[in-house]
Amino acid sequence: MADFRVSEIIHRPIEEVFSYLSNLENATNLLPFVTDMEKLSSGPVGHGSRFLETRLVRRRRIQAEVHMTKFDRPTAFTSKSVSNGVEILYHYTFSAIEEGTQVEMEAEVKTGGFLSFLTKKQLVKIIKNEDGGQLQKLKEVLEAEEVHR
Repeated sequence: MADFRVSEIIHRPIEEVFSYLSNLENATNLLPFVTDMEKLSSGPVGHGSRFLETRLVRRRRIQAEVHMTKFDRPTAFTSKSVSNGVEILYHYTFSAIEEGTQVEMEAEVKTGGFLSFLTKKQLVKIIKNEDGGQLQKLKEVLEAEEVHR
């Protein structure tokens, strides 16, 4: 069950949108709190690819390994990260539409233990605030005139 959802129509072809978003090294262009995203695995991005994300949280650097747990080019992928007992899954789906590409993201936040359950609502709010605008930023980046010259 998703803890929050966002959706965006991007006026670019589905393959271009999928390729840009699924290359998690582009996260630094889309997520203001992500300061670095390093690919750890070799070969092209796909199922099983691993990345090391560095995020600035309350002036502290936090790192998490991010795994591609699903990869169906160009219609869907899922990334999973675990940090400090919190697991976050981002499920992305892509649909070719007349205007370009419809992108939907569903976020699942999983916490452990009773105390974590009590704080999950606040944690989801923080994560949505930090990462919820990524599709809007993706739209801005991919539709920018200078990208397509």
